[in-house]
Amino acid sequence: MSDNVPISSQASTALHSSFSQEPSTPSISEDEAVTRLGRHFPGFLFTETSRKTTAWIWEHGYDMTKQDSDDRRWICRYCIAKKSLKPQSYQFAAVYHGMDHIYRDHQVRAPSLAKAKSQLEKADDSRKQASTIRGEKRQRTMTEALGRINATNSTEQRIANAYLKTFDRGQFQMLLTRYIINSHKPFSDAEDPHLRRIFDYLNPGVESHNAHITANTIRARAIAAWTTHKTTIMKVLADAPGLIHISYDGWTAPNKIPLYGVACFFRDEFGRPHKLVLGVPEISARHTGENIAEEVYRVLDAFGISKKVGYAVLDNADNMDTSMDELEALLGWEEGEGKERRGRCFGHILNLSAKALMFGNFVKAIEDEATGASIISERDWKNWVKRGPVGKLHRRLDTSPLFNSL
Repeated sequence: MSDNVPISSQASTALHSSFSQEPSTPSISEDEAVTRLGRHFPGFLFTETSRKTTAWIWEHGYDMTKQDSDDRRWICRYCIAKKSLKPQSYQFAAVYHGMDHIYRDHQVRAPSLAKAKSQLEKADDSRKQASTIRGEKRQRTMTEALGRINATNSTEQRIANAYLKTFDRGQFQMLLTRYIINSHKPFSDAEDPHLRRIFDYLNPGVESHNAHITANTIRARAIAAWTTHKTTIMKVLADAPGLIHISYDGWTAPNKIPLYGVACFFRDEFGRPHKLVLGVPEISARHTGENIAEEVYRVLDAFGISKKVGYAVLDNADNMDTSMDELEALLGWEEGEGKERRGRCFGHILNLSAKALMFGNFVKAIEDEATGASIISERDWKNWVKRGPVGKLHRRLDTSPLFNSL
């Protein structure tokens, strides 16, 4: 465990060192930075260790550790300097996510000789390199794509003009954005060179009108749409006559980002039931009940329903009990109400019971086999067939006089 010192004792030395390394950081006083760090990351102290961190990403963040814990973090200097409402931070083992963050949100590139780079930066560099190799081909216009058309012939002229008017750049981009989002595709699919060739083949206007869009464009449009509709959702929730019930659970995305989905359930003024996903906040800290409750409360408060929360249906994990205790205080409930308002998900209970009945002690191995995460060993498989609940049932039936008489 690294030794830590309070922010107040060595803030001046640490902050002066950090700011002198990156002159492009927005101007901010040392005292103001200390105040913001303390407000957003209570209990965190500057890390002191005998081993110096050599990765370049640490020059762009603060190295801090929560007191009396192993929660060591990289905290983005740019978010602190720009007064971000939610400064980004990543645990020590996942600090490479910080490279993506500062490249995407702060346009900071890795040093030219750095071995480790953001995945986003690598993808952009690859596209630029491929473009250079191709020699930057001149964009073909739709007129050129029509080939040897005789514009002096009225019929051919009419057909050509009708074809040229069919392509709408804005409509194309909107349809592609909707497809990516509604199909739950990665935003980067819009930049797939093979997909772009298909678009150009079907209509050269996509290329000539420079209508291709990037992952960042789709992200920006999704955020803009969310912001636009958030006001409407807040009004619907405010007009709901009764209490609004909630549910939340954790999930790790394929790119290893830990997320928590927060959903709500209510009836409108006509008594019709509704459900909405309010947010999917990232919880990069340890999934303690306190951290979960804080993120859930932020989502509820952002939609103005923190005073209308009724009951919560959650799974059976211990940190769910702790999170309800924390929400009890954050939502202003009376002591003990957190436990009274905590419901348990019957579907989750049924799922655990079914897996225990079918797979016994081999649940993890069989689940990994089913998802492709790993291949179950022949030994484990034979043990499950022989000793598992299904195997025992098979042997019982096989030796049963009633079964043999059928």
